[in-house]
Amino acid sequence: MQLLAEQDIPCTQATLSRDLRELNVARVHTPEGTYYRADPSARHVDMLREMVGMEILGIRHNGHMVVVRTLEGRAEGVAAFLDNMGHDNILGTLAGDDTVFVAPVDCTLTETLALDIRHLRADVGDKT
Repeated sequence: MQLLAEQDIPCTQATLSRDLRELNVARVHTPEGTYYRADPSARHVDMLREMVGMEILGIRHNGHMVVVRTLEGRAEGVAAFLDNMGHDNILGTLAGDDTVFVAPVDCTLTETLALDIRHLRADVGDKT
């Protein structure tokens, strides 16, 4: 963040952390100090995102919560993916067998959250 500031590029720590996560850069703590490196498991994230997108059948919201319908028996996996994707507006998820309830951090952004989740499906060719 300091190097960006020296180049007159304003940035918050939250934005920088999110951007590094999206670039699959992991923070590593060692006895010598902390450094950043490319996450070797990152190559599998795109494949997992595509698989999760295929497991989602539909996404709706009521202004307070997003409901994600999945293939039978896949809600738990979809919920785990959503919980771990690092989305700033996901407070948490609750999964049944084929339904995931996604609670937003801020209800004014529920529609945006639904659209962001819908993009998982769009990544596999579904534009609905």
